[in-house]
Amino acid sequence: MDARLNRFGLTVFLFAEGMLFAGVVGGFIVLRAGAAVWAAPGLRDAVLALSGRLAAAPLLLVVGSAGLLFDPRGRRAVVRALAAGLFFLGLLAWAWARLRGEGIWFGTGGLFTSTFFALTGLHGLHVAASLGFLGRAVPEGRKADRPAAALFWHFGTVCGIAAYALLFGTLYLAK
Repeated sequence: MDARLNRFGLTVFLFAEGMLFAGVVGGFIVLRAGAAVWAAPGLRDAVLALSGRLAAAPLLLVVGSAGLLFDPRGRRAVVRALAAGLFFLGLLAWAWARLRGEGIWFGTGGLFTSTFFALTGLHGLHVAASLGFLGRAVPEGRKADRPAAALFWHFGTVCGIAAYALLFGTLYLAK
């Protein structure tokens, strides 16, 4: 298939995904603005206790992006991004399990928990899809797929940083 057609298809898909992300973030902002109490004090403290470790999650994605940015056709850069993505998903699963163990899950703490799990889950799905796309580009015969996979990865990294800043920023600023 023509590389230009592949790039066009990916660009259209990323615009659609960008609109999905904008809709979810817009919904988050509207819910946050209308909530008298965003997160109960105990819930807020439990999530903030994880924030230091979860701050590493977007950094892992940036590490993967840096390698792909400087060497988008390099096999090693793709493998490093795969490793960073796997660590990211492991960290996200650990945080979810930790919160679940403390009785914090969808709908247990009002709007905050639902939006927290929805945003982090949506981002986790994007990272998982990125891993599939990057994994497909590892063999030398698929070298031409690497720049498109890298673009998909970079988009997810930017969205992830925005999502984590929004989630934890609203908690730090909440009264």
